[in-house]
Amino acid sequence: MPNLNRISISLFLFYVIVLISCFQKRNCELTRMSNDEVFNMFKEGNFPPRDLEIYSIHGELLSREQMKFFDNNKFALAHIKDCNNLVKKLQVVNINSEDIKARERLDSLFSNNIDLHIELIKFRIIDTSLANKIIKEIIANQKFKEISRTSVVLDTSISCKNILSLLNSAFKRDQSNRETENINIFEDQKNFNILESIRVKCGWKAIEDAGEESVYPAFMIVQHSSPKNRKTYFPFFESSMNKGLLKRSTLALMIDRILCDNNKKQIYGTQFLINNKTGEKKFLPIENLQKIDSIRNTVGLGSLSEYLKIINNKE
Repeated sequence: MPNLNRISISLFLFYVIVLISCFQKRNCELTRMSNDEVFNMFKEGNFPPRDLEIYSIHGELLSREQMKFFDNNKFALAHIKDCNNLVKKLQVVNINSEDIKARERLDSLFSNNIDLHIELIKFRIIDTSLANKIIKEIIANQKFKEISRTSVVLDTSISCKNILSLLNSAFKRDQSNRETENINIFEDQKNFNILESIRVKCGWKAIEDAGEESVYPAFMIVQHSSPKNRKTYFPFFESSMNKGLLKRSTLALMIDRILCDNNKKQIYGTQFLINNKTGEKKFLPIENLQKIDSIRNTVGLGSLSEYLKIINNKE
């Protein structure tokens, strides 16, 4: 009898454990993580799995191909967790002001923590060649930020009568620098120093007075400079464009570049990365891929497929 009692007690405990487990599973509801929880998760380097399923607002499973058309301005991705605080899926939701603030907070986190940003890239991008290319861009931008804080050296001896020749010489060095495998960012900074010296001493109007032949080299020097310099100079180039001294299609390059600087989707599809192993060009995320050709046409750019042929022929 004692043995039977032990067996009965054991079975009873087993069923209690099973019932408790089932009860817990029924009550382990999926809930949305708060914006603070998401921020802290990324801050600690606990990135959610790459292969999380993504569901639409209506609960439909979305493919990665469908997510290419995700409208960043209208929607956000909510992280859905279980009772163990594990992210189980992503849910598309209508964006609100709090989501926008949370997105800006995350952007600031990664822009100010280069090591964390690099870890995120390594985690999310399986293609190591592409990941390394992006990481090089991140490091270059970080170096540019450090350089731009201390290394803008103005040359007061510059003659305002030689603006065109000075900018053309700097532009030639800029283009030669892009023909090498490893771009020398210090050479780019020297070119920018020349432009900044001209602008400070002679004024932007003097550069515009020298004509389109002067504005375009200035544009390319800034385009290949730091994110901070692009942001500072953009109004000058926009003004020059309105005066007919710079093409709309050229300004579109900087518009896209500034958006990419801020981890946002580009509008015109002008910015891309190159896979070092295969040479394949991969466009950085585009805002409205379905209508991209008509959007490009508004600023005088050809179709995306034509652009891809052009950049492939340059290599």
